[in-house]
Amino acid sequence: MSVIRLDIAIVGAGISGLAATRKVLSEMPGARVAVFDRADRPGGRPCSRDLGDGMGIVELGAGRFSPNSHPQLASLTAHYGQATKSFEYRLTPIHSGLSEQAIILMSEICNEIDKNYHSTELIQRHSISLRRAAVRIVGKARFDLLVDLCGYDTLNHPDLTFEEGFRLLRQHPETSILFGRQDNNWRALVGGLSSLVDSLVEDLGGQAELNLEHELVGISTEGGGDHILHFETAYGQKAVCAGKVLFALPIWNSCRINGLNLPTMVCARIQSVPLIKAYFAYAERWWGDFGLEGRCLSTTSMFRKIYFPKDANYVLIYSDGTSANKLHESFVLDSDIHTTFLQMISDALPFGTEIAALPNPQDSDYRFWPHGISFWRNGLNLIPTGHWQIGQGAAVCSDLFTSKLGWIEGALESAESAVRVLCENCISSPHN
Repeated sequence: MSVIRLDIAIVGAGISGLAATRKVLSEMPGARVAVFDRADRPGGRPCSRDLGDGMGIVELGAGRFSPNSHPQLASLTAHYGQATKSFEYRLTPIHSGLSEQAIILMSEICNEIDKNYHSTELIQRHSISLRRAAVRIVGKARFDLLVDLCGYDTLNHPDLTFEEGFRLLRQHPETSILFGRQDNNWRALVGGLSSLVDSLVEDLGGQAELNLEHELVGISTEGGGDHILHFETAYGQKAVCAGKVLFALPIWNSCRINGLNLPTMVCARIQSVPLIKAYFAYAERWWGDFGLEGRCLSTTSMFRKIYFPKDANYVLIYSDGTSANKLHESFVLDSDIHTTFLQMISDALPFGTEIAALPNPQDSDYRFWPHGISFWRNGLNLIPTGHWQIGQGAAVCSDLFTSKLGWIEGALESAESAVRVLCENCISSPHN
């Protein structure tokens, strides 16, 4: 088996891996660089679906960002001339005439938690779960109500710290209004986030080869310190020798690579919860007749958050945690999932609505992410340096090593940090 030789190999063709490749090529002109990914498409978490016939582009993965909080992603979109549009949905916990009162009650609960958060030392916020802290501040019944009305099961997770859970609640566009700090500048790409992936891939040109359907099954080192990457492909095994390696993979995949030998003590302290995004597409926006356009309806059903757009003919559904598992199972087993959906949200529709009169969808689908949201157990971040340096010539990047947990911005920050270190003192001439 012949061995391909590279200066730098980047494992992972998500936005962070592709952006890292772009950075490497600018820092090391002439270097031999290649990108590898096990999937049959680049992009990773971005998963845009064009429904055609003017029905809209639905995001089944990452799909929104705030230029104020996510400057690197905003810079990339501007660099490639990607048109953006407003991503603004009004949180509507209970539609039947009670939504305004529900928002007032939720805001009161959040303000009490907010005051305690700012009067608590950072080390203490990392040593207690959000649920435990909140129950102590506002009581169990009020916190349970807040979780129900917000539509985030993850807020109940016993390993989600007060620090991380509070930031999750305060920073998300739908719930930030509860703290009186709504950022109205959340954006989405007109062509879908996958269009940014396409631009990054096109920008590689002939400078770096993109290798899809390459599953990394092991890694070893040569006597000179180079890394031998062992891939399984549709055409058999492939070996790649690289002086430097950047792992831009979901952290769970990096922890499982044979030969990488990431410490079990570290990997065991990383927790995750699943999430699912699904949609029902219709010939017309029937929800406009019910005043639901531009609203994010939260329910206590497995359809936890339902987005009703103003400019597209689909309903987007988001669930995480235990609700994500239930919804995933239902999409697999329930042949009439749409009827189930309508029945479960019927109490949120106006009084007297005839569920049977609502149209059937023309299309529906979902994407289940088993490790949708990752965070450190009990807030013990063992790698707060931006990236995980594993020897002189290899690094792992992840949003988990930054303050932007769960966002593409965090992955971009981590990748830039890793590239900066890997490119130091690295010769730009190809391997001999």
